[in-house]
Amino acid sequence: MATEGRAARTDDPAAGSTSSGPTPWHETEREERRVDTRTGAGTWLRRRVAGVGRRLSFWLAIALPLVYVPLLLLGIPPELGVTGVGALILLNAVAVLVGHGTE
Repeated sequence: MATEGRAARTDDPAAGSTSSGPTPWHETEREERRVDTRTGAGTWLRRRVAGVGRRLSFWLAIALPLVYVPLLLLGIPPELGVTGVGALILLNAVAVLVGHGTE
């Protein structure tokens, strides 16, 4: 009769509970490793893509001024116009900024 007012414990295995209780330490470690692996791969890929983009920008910053020489010597074609030349100069400036850290 003394146990009538008490509810059965849910984490008591004898009570037939279906809750699993706290996560065992080895499962927690496995989950952390899985998350770290994904993050590491994503970070590696991001660094790799950024490095390739930086190197391409470096070489683009070197090559684009070679386009200016024929434009200055032969004149600006009407298809390109002043807007196109401005876009080339802006592209060169962006390439210099992005590619300046290349070793």
